[in-house]
This record gives sequence, C-alpha cells and structure tokens, in this order.
Amino acid sequence: MNNELIIKIKSLFPNLTKSEKKVALYINQHFDQILYLSIGDLASQCAVGETTILRFCKHLGFSGYYELKQKAILLNEKNKKNANQDENITIRNINTMVKDTIQLVDEKQLEKVAKEIIKSETVYVFGSGFSGLTAKAARMRLTAYGYKCIVADDKYLQILSANMMGQNDIALGLSISGENSSTIESIALAKQNGSKIIAITNYEESSLAKMGDIVLLTAGQEMGREGSTLVTEMSQLIVLEALFEKLHQLDKERIDQMNYKVSYYIRGE
Repeated sequence: MNNELIIKIKSLFPNLTKSEKKVALYINQHFDQILYLSIGDLASQCAVGETTILRFCKHLGFSGYYELKQKAILLNEKNKKNANQDENITIRNINTMVKDTIQLVDEKQLEKVAKEIIKSETVYVFGSGFSGLTAKAARMRLTAYGYKCIVADDKYLQILSANMMGQNDIALGLSISGENSSTIESIALAKQNGSKIIAITNYEESSLAKMGDIVLLTAGQEMGREGSTLVTEMSQLIVLEALFEKLHQLDKERIDQMNYKVSYYIRGE
C-alpha cells in the first residue's frame, strides 16, 4: 500500500493506545474495506468503541471519520490505477518501501545532517542486528569519502564508543523501531557527552527520534510483526544514499580528491 495515510499510521503506530492500534492494524490490512464501512461497522470490526475511532482519526489530523474515509477513497482510486496483480509480493513490498521512503526524504534535514558531518571530528554509527549491517555499510561510504567513522554494532563496543565521544563528534543511531535498548542506551550516553545526535528510524515519536537533534525518517516495516527484514533495512540504505549524495554536493572537492587517491593506489600507479 503506497499512500501517505498508511505512511502516517506506521509512523505514529508506537504512540497509539492499545485500542487505537487495533484500528491501525485493521486499516493497514483491510484498507479497501473501510471505504464501505460506517464508523459503527469499523468499530465493530475492530472490537472498539466509536470514540476510539474518533480519537484515532484526530491523531492522524482528521476532524473525524468522514474526512478520513474521503481521503481513503481518493487514495484507493489512485492505488487501483497503479496496481499490478501479477507482481511478486516481495517485489511489490520493495516498490512500496522505496516509494514510501522517498516521500519521507526531507532535503532540508539531509542538508543539516551533511553540514554536521562535514564539520565533525568523528562520526560514530550505532546499530544492532540488521541495522548493524547498515551501520557497516555507512562506515564504508563515509570512510571512502574521507570522513573518520567508527561503527559500534554490539552492546559492549557501543557503550565504550559512546563514552569516548565529545562535542565535536556525531552519533548516528540506526533503529527501525527506534526502541533498540542497546542503541538507545548508547545514544543517551553520547548525548550526555554533548555529541550531536542523528536519528534514522521509522517512527517519529520513538525514543530514538525524541533524542535526535536531527531525525531522518524511513519506511517499510510491517506493522504487527516481530523483528525486521532485509527489505525493511533497505529503507535505511536509501536514506543514507540520499545523505551521501548531499554530502558530495556540499563537500565535492574533498570527496573527489579522496576518490582520486583511492583509485590511484588501487591501480598501483
């Protein structure tokens, strides 16, 4: 499902009440059905009260259920035009993730992060699990660009690294949920040491996002499922690539010089 309504629901999902999450999950899984449901019918399907539906709608920025439903009708018509029923489900999920993530990319935020990296002493990247893989990819790209970068992808290294950080350093936190305990603990330590915090997460109201001086949002997580997938982690890579492109625009001479040096030694000239 590729529309701003579903993206918004995913972003706010962790901050919803238990009963509101029932509504969110139902809409995510049965988006087409709500076009034909009254507020009473939707409340019955979700086993919640109508007041919960109204609170949920206002949480999304709508005046009431009617306004949400009208938005859903418009988005459903758009999605039908773009639907491809024969498409592989994984490919469809990738396409959705890419489109949703692109919609969330904020050029002004990217520029702010890029400028912070350019003037920083060291960039520390924190991530665990699949996000740890993303962290290592970020280190490769930043190092290739000529920036000093350290990756901490297990709890012990994260704590050590966070305690080493200072005011001229950047802590880049990667977490789809924004609630990974070891990453959150390390980012909190880095913040105490006066480091600039950059948060990359799916959820704008997550613990990681709330600690971030600058937040870059990703998209793609399946609500209601445990853990993450490689498709989900791709959203982090897309945001990072957009960031690296912005870095190249702002610090082109330095990066091009670094690329020349690397190419020179690889060729053995």
